Amino acid sequence: MSKKDFHTELKSGFTTGTCSAAVAKACTYMLVHQQLVHHINVRMPDGSESTLEICEPQFNENSATCYTIKDAGDDPDATHRIKIYAKATHRDEAGFELTTGPGIGMVTKPGLAVEVGKPAINPVPLKMIHQAIAEVIDDEGIKVELSIPEGVEIAKKTFNPQLGIVGGISVLGTTGIVKPMSEEALKSSLELSLKQLAAFGHDEVILVPGNYAVSFLKKYYDVPDKLVVQTSNFIGFMLEKAVKHGFKKIVLVGHIGKLVKLAAGIFYTHSRIADARNEVMTAHYLKYSNDTSTAIKLMDTNTTEEAVDIIEDASFWNYIANQIKHRANKYIYNETEIEVITFSQSKGLLGKSDRANNHIELLKANSTNKKSQEKNSTISICGIGPGNPDFILPEVFKEIAKADIIIAGKRHLELVENSNKEKLIFTGYLDQLQTDITANKNKYIVVLVSGDTGFHSLRRFIMATFADDNVKCIPGISSFQYLYAKMNMSYEKAHLASLHGTEFNFVDALKKYESVFLLTDRNNNYKTIAQTLIDNNLPNAHMIIGSRLSYENEQIETCTASEAIHKDFDANLCSIIIKAQVKSIKTKV
Repeated sequence: MSKKDFHTELKSGFTTGTCSAAVAKACTYMLVHQQLVHHINVRMPDGSESTLEICEPQFNENSATCYTIKDAGDDPDATHRIKIYAKATHRDEAGFELTTGPGIGMVTKPGLAVEVGKPAINPVPLKMIHQAIAEVIDDEGIKVELSIPEGVEIAKKTFNPQLGIVGGISVLGTTGIVKPMSEEALKSSLELSLKQLAAFGHDEVILVPGNYAVSFLKKYYDVPDKLVVQTSNFIGFMLEKAVKHGFKKIVLVGHIGKLVKLAAGIFYTHSRIADARNEVMTAHYLKYSNDTSTAIKLMDTNTTEEAVDIIEDASFWNYIANQIKHRANKYIYNETEIEVITFSQSKGLLGKSDRANNHIELLKANSTNKKSQEKNSTISICGIGPGNPDFILPEVFKEIAKADIIIAGKRHLELVENSNKEKLIFTGYLDQLQTDITANKNKYIVVLVSGDTGFHSLRRFIMATFADDNVKCIPGISSFQYLYAKMNMSYEKAHLASLHGTEFNFVDALKKYESVFLLTDRNNNYKTIAQTLIDNNLPNAHMIIGSRLSYENEQIETCTASEAIHKDFDANLCSIIIKAQVKSIKTKV
């Protein structure tokens, strides 16, 4: 690495969602305007614009095609450098239709951000793609097909098959930008694996630097995957955290070129910081053998694989494994038992510290015993109604009383602020929710959700993710039930929908149903809904806007779409009923 590279900040890249939006816009533009496009601007979720390169653009009167190459920056993943394609063709009806081809997965299981039976394009990138196409067309009818041919094989190396996404990868991205993970964030994610393993009652672990060691273990040792935790280059950090989380036995398994550095007291092993493999290997070999001629050869090797071929005395590898063990134990002040196993790519198993085999066998035996003793979690999902505690069912309070831990949004935790129960804030990220529940196995977990558990709540995700656990639901009063009741209206012929992070054509729904109920969010709020109605020639559509429902400062007001533009409501806490034509609405507040 050059001096210039050393001081350069990590480079950001683009998500598959941004790349998909770019090629969709580019091929649509070429078909509509009959002009080649080599670069295209894409609007990002934060309103900024980014420019992407378009490769092999082609068009004629009937179709246009192109692709772009995903650049993930300095945080490359399995999709780095893949080609994302788009093809645009004409269709009879005005507007556009988005379809997917090879390499983009289909959702087959519930619990994800995308409904079962639909392409695995998450809500934010889907919105970006729709917006990108809409910027180009007027009255034209366009069909756009996205495909990622390499995605078929790449998906096999991801968690997609387990998640129920078949046939390809997902199109992802919440910001449109791939930002390289910081060192602290990476270390936190590594430690999380230790915390989860400890939460299941394990006090023994196998630490490995990376995937080479994982493959080695599969070939030479039949150990459960769950006992294997990766350290990356942060071996010292992970040893410290293993002690912190109560692990009594640790087996370090890794390539000799990585672990030999530990014999010199180097516990952050990135080659840019500490590439002293030859020197450490040579020093220990010379001390072990007093063979100066071989030591000189070792100093001149380019790789540790080459060094392995030079050293003929096989017993040296057990010796160096014990030296690594000694320094590792010294690093953590002998607070736990550590054993070491090393390997090379060419020879496989090289050396083991004195009790490494015993440790491995104990880990396997204890893991089998733990598995038979493990209990499934009890997860109680409780609907807490529109907000006011007066509208919460008594059964919910009984569940809270039984809870070991309560998970809820910050506002919802105010309900139990005087309780001495352990509390975790749900920040909106499903992966964090999964981590929090997993890390608290064997506890009685209560998850508080707004409204009712069966209407756009976390229930679907939790039921799908923790299918083997005891999951139960306590119903609550949904905001739609509350608002319809307050207005003396029936919702038997209504359409109920949510705009939380997704899109829904409520204008079309108004043509089919007596009324439409919408849950809103910061972006899809009452003003944007009103403006959409106005833009679709429905300025007199009646909107019943409910804000802070059930609280003392509750607001419920009936107005037209034109009037709603000028109203002042708490946009984050609104529920809305829309009626295209209203003879009379009785307001009871």
